[in-house]
Amino acid sequence: MLSQQIALLATKYYINGNISYKNDGLALIKKLKNNHDYLIKQKLSDELYNSYFKEHNIDKMLRTYILNSKNFFTQWDEKNYMYILENSEVLLLELDRVVAQFQNHGEKNREKLITIASLILLLTLIILMLEAKYIFMPIQKENKKHTKSLKMINKLLEEKVKLKTEEITRLLESVGQHVIISKTNDLGIVTYCSDAFCNKTGFSKETLLGYEHPVCMTQKISKSELFAIKDRTFSAIIKNQTVDGTEYWLDVKIISIYGIKNKIKEYLFVCYDKTEEMKSKKENITLECANKELETLA
Repeated sequence: MLSQQIALLATKYYINGNISYKNDGLALIKKLKNNHDYLIKQKLSDELYNSYFKEHNIDKMLRTYILNSKNFFTQWDEKNYMYILENSEVLLLELDRVVAQFQNHGEKNREKLITIASLILLLTLIILMLEAKYIFMPIQKENKKHTKSLKMINKLLEEKVKLKTEEITRLLESVGQHVIISKTNDLGIVTYCSDAFCNKTGFSKETLLGYEHPVCMTQKISKSELFAIKDRTFSAIIKNQTVDGTEYWLDVKIISIYGIKNKIKEYLFVCYDKTEEMKSKKENITLECANKELETLA
C-alpha cells in the first residue's frame, strides 16, 4: 500500500513540482524502509525467508525501489519516475503475499502459544489435584482426627471439672456445717458464708451476701488493717456481737486469693470459735481477782 502511495505522490510531483509532494513522498519512503527493517529483524519462517531473500528476493527489490524513489524525489529525473510506475504494482503484490505469509506464520505461532498455555494449565491442574489428594486431603483428615480427639478430651475435662466442682461444693457445704468459713471480694463485700458462720453470728445468708463482712465492722481492728494483706495471712482474735447482742470471740485467719496479673481477687476467712475458751479465761481471771481480794481481807 505504501508503494502505491509513493507512486501517486511521485506522479503529482512529476506533473506540477509542488514541494509538499516531495516532502510527503520522502516521509513515506522512510516509513516503508522502517517497516522493512522491522520485518527482517523478526524470526522468519523458512517459507518467508526464502521469499524474502532467495526465491523472489523481495529484500533486494524493495531496497532498489526505495533507492530509486528517493533519487526521484531528490533529483526529479524521469528515469527513476518510470521505474516507480513500472515496479510499484509488482512490489505491492509481492509485499501483500509476504504480509499474508507473515500473518499466517503469526497465526500458527499464536496457536502454538495457546496450545502450550493449555498444556501448562492442564499440568498445573494435575499438580493441584495430586497435591490435594496426597498432601492436603491427608492433612485435612489428620486435622479432623485431631479435632475430634481434642473435642473428646475437652468433653472429658469438662465432665471432670464439673464432677470436681460438684464434689468441692458438697465438701464445702459439709464442712460449712461445722467450720466457720466466709469469703469476700477485694472490697470486703461478702460473696460466700457457711452455715456455721451464720449460726455463730446470727445473720442469715440473705443478710450477709452482698454486704460488708461483720468482722470488718469491729471497732477493735480497722478495715484497712484487715485488708492490708499481701503474701501473708492475717491472724487475730476478734470480739464481736451477734444479732441479739451476745458476745463471741473468733480466732480469725484471713488468706489472700490472687487472680490474674498477681492481683488480689478475694479474701478467705477461716475462723475458729474461741468463745468458751475466752469465757473460761475471763472466769479464771475473775476467780483469781476474787481470791486475791479474799487473801487481802484475810
